[in-house]
Amino acid sequence: FEKGAGANCMRLAHYVNVNDKNGVGVNEGEPKAASTDKEPNISYGEHTDYDGLTFLWRSRSNGLQVRLGDSQGEHRWVDIPVPSDDAHCLVVNVGDLFQRWTHDYWRSSVHRVLYKHFDGHHRYSFVYFTGPHGDTLIDELPSPLFPKCEIGSSRKRKYQAVTASEHIRLKIEASQV
Repeated sequence: FEKGAGANCMRLAHYVNVNDKNGVGVNEGEPKAASTDKEPNISYGEHTDYDGLTFLWRSRSNGLQVRLGDSQGEHRWVDIPVPSDDAHCLVVNVGDLFQRWTHDYWRSSVHRVLYKHFDGHHRYSFVYFTGPHGDTLIDELPSPLFPKCEIGSSRKRKYQAVTASEHIRLKIEASQV
């Protein structure tokens, strides 16, 4: 907190079916867009979170998936369940900034939200994003806890030091088409 308070943000997310031709989701009684394994109904497309950690509270009408990959570049989508004995549990995502700090030891997960029609109930999540003050210098953490980040290591640096604001600006620029 040397530079000041962190950049924290809480958001209420209301998920709709982005494949709906009206762009407003599927209303009670309306047919929903067809879904296939290749093109499921998406409420929020695949992405990673830019900051440090993300805390996510989800309702029972879930839809959260994480992309798991292998060394050959193949990937598959896996549902993140809501435990039946704890419907109000939190999901904690590691963001891109945390990945950068740990030289990829902790990875930012690629995830998305599928649209699932649950008896006309709206789907909501509370999302809390955490990050440092914008002027904080983001560099690899020198720690023997992270083998790739050992102090005095002769390995090449993957990331150059940047401020938190610059990191976010670069992520936003890279995401624009």
